[in-house]
Amino acid sequence: MGAPRVLKGVASPLRTQTPVNLAVRKSKVLILRAKRLAQWARTPNAFPQAPHASTADRVLLHEIVVEARGEQSHPRLESGKLRNLRVAAAHFDGRLLTPDCGFSFWRLLGRPTLKKGFLPGTEIRDGCVVPTVGGGLCMLSGALFRLAAEMDWVIQERHGHTIAPSDLGRIDATVFWPFVDLRFAPRAGAAVLRVRVAGGHLRVAVYGEPQDVRP
Repeated sequence: MGAPRVLKGVASPLRTQTPVNLAVRKSKVLILRAKRLAQWARTPNAFPQAPHASTADRVLLHEIVVEARGEQSHPRLESGKLRNLRVAAAHFDGRLLTPDCGFSFWRLLGRPTLKKGFLPGTEIRDGCVVPTVGGGLCMLSGALFRLAAEMDWVIQERHGHTIAPSDLGRIDATVFWPFVDLRFAPRAGAAVLRVRVAGGHLRVAVYGEPQDVRP
């Protein structure tokens, strides 16, 4: 646990993306990817895979609702983004979080691939919107970060976009498999996440004990 960490040395402004810079960036990505996978293997307890639990006998503590549909994306990419959000939501829905077993975006989801049902969607990279398999997941990571922040949970790891567009606002959390992760945990007690995409909206909520309801 501790203060959020800031990723350095991976992304650079679009105007500097020469072949040499792109090669350097790719090398850094491979190194950081290897380091994170090694961390998972060496210290699995620091990156737990939260179990599932029921919300029965628990009450709604807090909920975030986000408009999932965009207006400026290509229709095919927009459809892919919604598909990606639904696939990822199924991995996170019903997860039981405690101070010792918190949330890790990539440990729970794994690498987004076509074989796992992910499709090309929109991704923000170096300040530009580009099509990427699994694109759109940053909308989910942003909503989850906002939920954790408003619950005053411990933010163990969080990264912002390199160039955040104005509509992202202040609540910004990007993810990039596997080393740009989002991790958080409750300060006390146990809580169950509910994550769903329905009616064009992304809903992330947390359920807990009645005494944990905020005044």
